[in-house]
Amino acid sequence: FLLTVVFGAMVSTSTIFFLGFEDSPDEIATADGGVTFADAGCRISVWTYCMGFNLTIATLLCKIWRVLKIFNNTKMKQIKISNSQLFGIIGASCGVDATILLVWQYIDPLKYKRRATETDLFGNILRSTGLCESDSAWYFIGLILAFHLGILAYGNYLAYKSSGFNSVINESKYVAVAMVSNLQVLALSIPVMFIVANDPSPNYFIRAGVVFLNDFGVLLFIFVPKLYIHYFNSQAVSPESLLNTKATNATKATSATKATSQAGGDITQ
Repeated sequence: FLLTVVFGAMVSTSTIFFLGFEDSPDEIATADGGVTFADAGCRISVWTYCMGFNLTIATLLCKIWRVLKIFNNTKMKQIKISNSQLFGIIGASCGVDATILLVWQYIDPLKYKRRATETDLFGNILRSTGLCESDSAWYFIGLILAFHLGILAYGNYLAYKSSGFNSVINESKYVAVAMVSNLQVLALSIPVMFIVANDPSPNYFIRAGVVFLNDFGVLLFIFVPKLYIHYFNSQAVSPESLLNTKATNATKATSATKATSQAGGDITQ
């Protein structure tokens, strides 16, 4: 699963490369697009970001969900959660984004359009800007953002529920920090991107920065604690510590059940 997170971060970070696609002096885009290379960069960048997001965040959510299923098993029943089930959840998450993107590409795909910003008295273009544009872009971006925010919110909920477990065997605390970091970067970047929407250089810098900070934050908060434990605190992963964690959780759940039963008996009397 950690390899899937790394792969997802690599896919998402590749968005920065595709965001840099533009027209050339030999093939200049018009207000209607027309440059295949630049248009492809616009469309591929959305796919790489969405698929990378799902491969990183959805993978971490599956890991937390599996830990919750195991450690909330107070009756000590056998629970089997196969990797195929977890990858099915990740695939379904990617499928939602893929469906939105396919509809977007079919109805009104992104195009790299160049518009004049300054002309002389004779109408000759002195300055122009090129950006990825689509008349329906914000409708589809809104759907994608809503879905991603839902994933992040559910992930924080699972992280909160598993916060009492041993942090060595689940990343609840670190996943929560990574997702809060994603939310903060997104919240701060949206108004800034509106401000620089018509200025290509700052626009590219902001979008590239958002992608880099999100991916770097996930890798930082997930892998650095593991490396620290591996090299400086290896005793924390001993079998005894894991068994003690599970026994403690089971004892807490049993005590809560007995307390509830006694309270019900008192009310009946």
